[in-house]
Amino acid sequence: MLGVAGFIALGLVRVFVMSGSSLPAILMLEVASVLVLFLLVSESIKITSSFKMQPTWFVTALLVMTFAAIFFKLLFNSVEGIFPVKDFRYDQVPGIANILPVFIFNTATTVISIATLVFFRHLFFLKQSKNLNIYFNAMLIFIALTSLASFTGLKQYGDLEFIPITFTVVTIILIFMNSLKVSWIAFLTKKQKRQLLLFSVLIIALMITYLTMINEGTTYHGILANYTQAFYRFHNLMTIYGIIYFSVLFFTTLFHLPTAEAFDRRTKEISSLQYFSKLINQVFDAKELSDTISDLAIDVSGANASWLLYFGERNRTEGIKGTGFVTAEKITAFLQKKSDLTTVKKMVMSDLKEFYRNEMTDEQYSVVYVVPMVSYSRTHGMLVLLKKDPVEYDDEEKNIIATFADYAAVAIENSYLLKESIEKERLEKELDVAREMQKKILPERLPELPGYEVAAVFIPAFEVGGDYYDFFTLPNGMTGFVIADVSGKGISAAFVMAELKGILESFSTVKYTPKEILVEANSVLQKVLDRRVFITAVFGIMDPATGEVTIARAGHCPVLHESGGQIIERVPQGFGLGMNFTGLFGEKLVEEKFVLAEGERLVLFTDGVNEMKNEILKDYGTERLKSLVLSNDGRDSSELAGLIVQDLTEFAGSKPQHDDITLMILKRITKETI
Repeated sequence: MLGVAGFIALGLVRVFVMSGSSLPAILMLEVASVLVLFLLVSESIKITSSFKMQPTWFVTALLVMTFAAIFFKLLFNSVEGIFPVKDFRYDQVPGIANILPVFIFNTATTVISIATLVFFRHLFFLKQSKNLNIYFNAMLIFIALTSLASFTGLKQYGDLEFIPITFTVVTIILIFMNSLKVSWIAFLTKKQKRQLLLFSVLIIALMITYLTMINEGTTYHGILANYTQAFYRFHNLMTIYGIIYFSVLFFTTLFHLPTAEAFDRRTKEISSLQYFSKLINQVFDAKELSDTISDLAIDVSGANASWLLYFGERNRTEGIKGTGFVTAEKITAFLQKKSDLTTVKKMVMSDLKEFYRNEMTDEQYSVVYVVPMVSYSRTHGMLVLLKKDPVEYDDEEKNIIATFADYAAVAIENSYLLKESIEKERLEKELDVAREMQKKILPERLPELPGYEVAAVFIPAFEVGGDYYDFFTLPNGMTGFVIADVSGKGISAAFVMAELKGILESFSTVKYTPKEILVEANSVLQKVLDRRVFITAVFGIMDPATGEVTIARAGHCPVLHESGGQIIERVPQGFGLGMNFTGLFGEKLVEEKFVLAEGERLVLFTDGVNEMKNEILKDYGTERLKSLVLSNDGRDSSELAGLIVQDLTEFAGSKPQHDDITLMILKRITKETI
């Protein structure tokens, strides 16, 4: 490689021919040093560009680099007496006796410095959704300038000492600014963040120690600084970079630590629900399914133990996890004696103080929860959760557990159907499961927003599709809304839709803009989406008080904004979810902000509307929809939705509906109407 060849050539010239004895020689030496350094950096970046490592691995690698630097310093101390290196000066070539130690130790420190910079670059760009090349490249330029100008700090150029000082100050400022780009911390688990705190303190201490070990006046400083000023300054700057970066990292990680547990919990919930939705089509054995449900229930709920109580001619417990069979049987008998569990319709908590007055178990538990597993209005049994902690689940946790129990019920039902039915019946039941899932996923009732009319219509096609809409109550009085369409049809589309609902519900509580939510959703969907499946969506956040709306569109149909007697098509740029999993997805996803004034309305729809076909296979089209909306400006949202459905039916004639029809209409009412 050119960089390695240049480094070797420069080394040979320095140890045998060239010294810093005159200004022309110094300029040639230092310019060549900087060029070789950054040629090596460029080649190293290119070689490692395909590395896919966890951030903690890069941090560990930097710790190893720091240990390596200290090791070479200690190694030099042990062999220092063998070579007359104290006589080596900048303005002369090293003697024959000094060639080996001078070249070896400068090579080692240069390799460590370049590796350090390359690792910092990987950490800088990790999990970044924006193009930040300009910031990192600006820092590299000033590192190069500082390294090049370092020779003006020599005694013979005392009048020019301000030059390297100025460049050094600017470089340190840029290093500090780039060190703030550590968004990847948010994606670490609590355990990883604790490890990161320990590693940060260790690396800071080691680097400060190392910096004092190579200070001016030591022999080691002499063989580094007198080889070339540029190499020595570059090595120093990388050590300073490490101290600054890990100082920032320490305090940033410390700031993120209080929320780490909630993030871990949310990630585990999403992963468990995704895994479970996959499992529905894969696990048919009743015992294996029960064990899996109990394992995942502990992950999702944070309970200490779990099992399933199936109803039937003889109630039975299955999938006991986290406790023993005897304990499960005793507590189950206690619950059945206390009430008729077959009549329980929602999650119920019971205190176990009464139980422990008469019974003993290997471990003491505080509370027990029973969650009905219902599908097709049939209760298959109860999911039982034991907790040692008496703190009750909050509403959000209860909703997640209830959703999980619904998934479990569908899985159990699916297992029964697959055992009892022939292939045709199995396929028909799967479609029923998907329709049931679709009904559970769509909101049971529309939100009541003072000052607004909200209407929604969902008309499923015979073959289950992947249309989805929902509303979210967000912090600070904001309201979120989404409409989406999964490519494909059937049960797979319904399950993808279920996954999307869980992901959006989770991230809408921790992310604050439509773009952030869709970018995170796209990242999570990478693990579960088939390569041929994608999702179009529009996610919006509205401030009901001001009417300000922010939307992000992931390849979906345009949002129609009726305003001032005309229709504005809101079509901000964006790929569909699942079409691109690189940083390009976030770069291309654009948010659009506007105000929904009084009397104005938004109409959101899926392609089942504009692509509805008639007998001659002509599409209904967006223009016809726009015309219908404008001509019925005075009607309320529910009436308008009904007119659109009526017009679609008349247009299609005898042509059967081939796709789901989904409409969302949001109108801001004038004060006179209120």
